[in-house]
Amino acid sequence: MRQRTNIYLDPEQCVALDRQAEAEGVSRAELIRRHLDAALEREADDLAADLAAIDDSFGAVDGDLELARRGPGDRERHLAEVGDDS
Repeated sequence: MRQRTNIYLDPEQCVALDRQAEAEGVSRAELIRRHLDAALEREADDLAADLAAIDDSFGAVDGDLELARRGPGDRERHLAEVGDDS
């Protein structure tokens, strides 16, 4: 079931939508729905691509990675040395 919604468009947007809707033989509302569907699909595709990149990067760093060792208070001491007031 569709839900009604109202939006405010600039006059230029209305003209462009009406021109494109006429060229495609659809209503302005249908054209807006199509554009919205396409934008939402792209967003979902972007998320899927991002998640795939994260999955693909698993294991990219081997066990030879050296991490800085930190003990209690090390961060605070470092920030005091560099003069960070946050």
